[in-house]
Amino acid sequence: MRLINVKTFIEREQAISKGGRVDRRTKVLEFRDDETTTYAILSHRWTDQRGETTEADYDEVMELVKMEKDKQDEVRRRIGYRKIFDCCKQAKRDGYEWLWVDTCCIDKRSSAELSEAINSMYRWYENLRVCYAYLHDGRYPNSNGWPEWFSRSWTLQEMIAPSTVQFFNKDWQHIGDKRTLAHTLADITHVPHYILTDGISSNRPCVAQIMSWAADRTTTRVEDKAYSLLGLLDANIPMVYGEGEKAFHRLQLEIIRMSNDQSIFAWSFNEDNGRTGSILADDPSFFRGCHRMELMDPNEFIRFLKRDILEEELPSIDKDQLGVFPITDRGIQFWLFLHPCADSDSVFAAWLPCRCGSSFPPVVISLASWKTNYYRYFSSLCGRFPIARTPQFRQLYLRYQDTPHHNAIFEIEDDAIVESGLTYCGRFPSKLSGNVLTLTSSDPLCIKVYSDSQSGCRFAVGIGQCFGQDWIHFVSEVPASGCPWKRYAGKAYKKQTILIVTCCLMIRDSPSKWRDRFPLLVDGVSMKFSPAPNGIKLGDYGHFTNSKNFHCEGNIFADIRSFASKAAITPRQHKIHQKHKTNDSDSDHLMVYQYIGDFCVTGSAITLYKPLGLSTPSNHNFHSLLTCLSTRLTNKYLVTRVVQCEAVPYSRRHWQANYRAGTCTRHLRSVSNSARNSCIPLCILQSHLFGTEMIRGFLQISATLAAKHRA
Repeated sequence: MRLINVKTFIEREQAISKGGRVDRRTKVLEFRDDETTTYAILSHRWTDQRGETTEADYDEVMELVKMEKDKQDEVRRRIGYRKIFDCCKQAKRDGYEWLWVDTCCIDKRSSAELSEAINSMYRWYENLRVCYAYLHDGRYPNSNGWPEWFSRSWTLQEMIAPSTVQFFNKDWQHIGDKRTLAHTLADITHVPHYILTDGISSNRPCVAQIMSWAADRTTTRVEDKAYSLLGLLDANIPMVYGEGEKAFHRLQLEIIRMSNDQSIFAWSFNEDNGRTGSILADDPSFFRGCHRMELMDPNEFIRFLKRDILEEELPSIDKDQLGVFPITDRGIQFWLFLHPCADSDSVFAAWLPCRCGSSFPPVVISLASWKTNYYRYFSSLCGRFPIARTPQFRQLYLRYQDTPHHNAIFEIEDDAIVESGLTYCGRFPSKLSGNVLTLTSSDPLCIKVYSDSQSGCRFAVGIGQCFGQDWIHFVSEVPASGCPWKRYAGKAYKKQTILIVTCCLMIRDSPSKWRDRFPLLVDGVSMKFSPAPNGIKLGDYGHFTNSKNFHCEGNIFADIRSFASKAAITPRQHKIHQKHKTNDSDSDHLMVYQYIGDFCVTGSAITLYKPLGLSTPSNHNFHSLLTCLSTRLTNKYLVTRVVQCEAVPYSRRHWQANYRAGTCTRHLRSVSNSARNSCIPLCILQSHLFGTEMIRGFLQISATLAAKHRA
């Protein structure tokens, strides 16, 4: 490493200031071995004025005595030069002969020297005797301000790596050292107290936690967000300035190659709104919120999941599979515990062997499958997806390359919507103007907002790309009073950037008479059902009368068969169990009680005999057909789930219980022991999200966009 000769630097500066003669052969910078030399280092925040640096670089410090007088005086007046001189004086007072300063001890004209210095820097900070942390914007020893030094990425390792760090304010007054200020520093930086006092080598935290320390720090160059973490993560990668955030991607891939730390995939684990796509984070800010993250022992991790894993599957799980993930052209090969989301064929909850503290469960992230790969997936709906009970221990490929993207051109004609009486408000972002819309990798989404003055509703048409596919998404709601359309558009834009595929959106909304009251476990997932109207079937749709009775107007399955006679649409089947165990149920009979809040309603029990859960399909074919028929659901309620039972064999106790609960239909009352006709005592009703005119306009604009889209 190249070091400043403290004595020579001070003597040269004093001679120049007095107008004395200075030997041009004097060497103020010399190469020394960091393992055998006793040296100090200056840690500081680089500064500039009006876009020009105030620091003194390698060439200026080396050639100072050879400069013209005006140029020499200009360099010596710089804040950066005075900073080096003052630090040399402090080092001399403390008895150190050698000093390293990054501004002048690296010849940055040499890319090889710069790369070597960056990859060696952490070791240099570890081997020093003292680090002088100069807070140029901290005037007083007791200042309560947050100096810029704490906001820079490079100073993170400069605080952690040295065993001794002395803090000085702008006037070089001593503030304190790292050990005595450890609690304050921990509060400011989220770096644990024990790391500041004992170092990182003896008890290295997981990757996600280390990344989180840099989440709110900044760099002048994007690539330095990765390079400044090399030492802390014990990694080495070549320096390639100009590649942008790919440097951080390369850093993560290098960590994956050399460790089995799965916390590197836990970024944004606690957020609904994130970047769907590559399994790799784009920069350290993605790890914000991971400052308590820790790894779990493989045995402990499996014990936690054991209650959900089939016993016969446990012997097949090799613990080594949890820590091996080779990087291939197809993706990162990985073994994960996946919980399929019950309402989606392509979205999964994945458990990672890490957690946010010893009392917390493993971290869960969402993945979406597309073609042969899996991607990180974010949606505000993810937390509400029912999760299938049995996890799958599966080998998969996590996509780390950029998701495919091609520019998409849409020619938008919204006459159908305007002619329906709706008003066009505008679009977001506003720079995407005109009837011809071009979506690119930097602008992958556009929102057009319309309003209905009669109903007070607004709806947004989102046109975008995800995973290389173009999609159109519609959202409708009654906005808060006085909410401007631009705010509504921005809200819709934020929501839709996290969607992969959008289907027929439904919400639960029914008269209080039909509100969900009966809790059951459907494939191990808790759901609440309403008492079913007499004769109801899965797929029925209709409206509620003034007397709050459900009037069926049709069945969506029958409509689909008439619309597409060859369509093979089969309801999904689910296992039904009690959520609250009772003593009056047997293997065939389930006694289910009505709950209002947390309170059980006395005398509300009903008997379910050999119950079977049925729900509408969740696949592309069904959703496509349903969208084509969506005008029939306008302002209607659709039965999306039912519990189908065989008729209860005659039992006075069961008959009376069902009668009191209001679910004893004529079919149930007249049943005999030999009768085995099915009945539906419970269901879930949902109402469609859109109004009549909106649906009609949606369908026409969809047809227009589909016809005029040119890839």
